[in-house]
Amino acid sequence: AQYLPPMVFECKKRKRDNTGDVAAEPGPQRVIVRGYDGDFAPVEEAIRQAKAQSGRDYRVVVVGDVEGGAGAARRLLEQLADRWRRAGRGEGPDGFDPSRDALVVLDINDKQIVMRVPVAVEESFGLDPATIKTEILDRFFVPLAKDGKFEEALAGVVTGTERWIADRKQMQ
Repeated sequence: AQYLPPMVFECKKRKRDNTGDVAAEPGPQRVIVRGYDGDFAPVEEAIRQAKAQSGRDYRVVVVGDVEGGAGAARRLLEQLADRWRRAGRGEGPDGFDPSRDALVVLDINDKQIVMRVPVAVEESFGLDPATIKTEILDRFFVPLAKDGKFEEALAGVVTGTERWIADRKQMQ
């Protein structure tokens, strides 16, 4: 079994106060960052807009180093989705439900990014893992991430996914 820091599994929104201390805020945490320092406000905003427009929610997990080599980010994504599903996170209006919401995991150190969309999106629109890689991650994430702009790149993944789904809806 892979070691996963317990804090990765927490779903409490955190905010730094004026003393630099981190305090929990009410409401869901949509961007969870461990072992990397960055301002992910653009990602939070992209998720807020996606939720308002489509009703789909996202969780984006950024980890400095997942550890575990090839496939570690995918394993973490599956473990998080399974744990959150079992924890019943989807029971409230703001809760995350992997069966209807998207999950992204970025491992900065190992340069791995993986994404999971709801099965209904995969089946209805063909957004399978190979298509996610070529149509979403390669187009919206990779160019900005190469320049170290992870925050903008992740926001692009959210908006790019929503745009891709909207385009497929129009074609049906």
